[in-house]
Amino acid sequence: MYSTSSAAASGVGLIIVGILLFIVFIAMVVCIMIMFVSKKSTQRNSKLGQFFNFDHFHLEGLFRILNVICVSEITVTSIAFPLIAFVWGFNLNFGYALLFLLGGLIAGVIFFVVNQFLNRIFFECIMMFVGMPGDVRKIRRQVVGNEASDSTFEQTAPVAAPQAAPRAAAQATAPMNAAPVNAAAPQGTWNCSCGATGITGGFCYKCGSPRK
Repeated sequence: MYSTSSAAASGVGLIIVGILLFIVFIAMVVCIMIMFVSKKSTQRNSKLGQFFNFDHFHLEGLFRILNVICVSEITVTSIAFPLIAFVWGFNLNFGYALLFLLGGLIAGVIFFVVNQFLNRIFFECIMMFVGMPGDVRKIRRQVVGNEASDSTFEQTAPVAAPQAAPRAAAQATAPMNAAPVNAAAPQGTWNCSCGATGITGGFCYKCGSPRK
């Protein structure tokens, strides 16, 4: 009887602990989202912010390290070729040691050149595909801005299109409206002896005298 109640109490305790751990886990996720993942977060560009976001890709640095490791391994193997050949020739016959050493040097140089070339081509292809998303993100930031998302990038292009049509129509109608004004511009005025001033025609509007 005592063991049954103890087991039940332990089961209830484990359930309570599990619920508390789940609540703590949800709270941690929410805090991380607010502190590091949110676009308005001030910690987005920090080390943890870069880890939780994909604004910065760490694969590029990882492949650089792998490239250094491969280059070092190829170099060490190339140096080992003449040494192994010399020891092998020395064990066979001391007279063949220098000949084996020369063959090992030639083999090591060929191994080094060929494998370094293949290693470079391989990692260049990888870096091209790995660096492509980062290059696209940099271009988008230069065009739209650092805080803009993909949706705002798509919305900025159509906004300027409706404004172009009224502007083009205004530019097209402006010369038509301005033409009559320029055509009706007066050439000069004159004053009559009767006292009339500002006469634009060939005869005075007050006394009818012609323009002198």
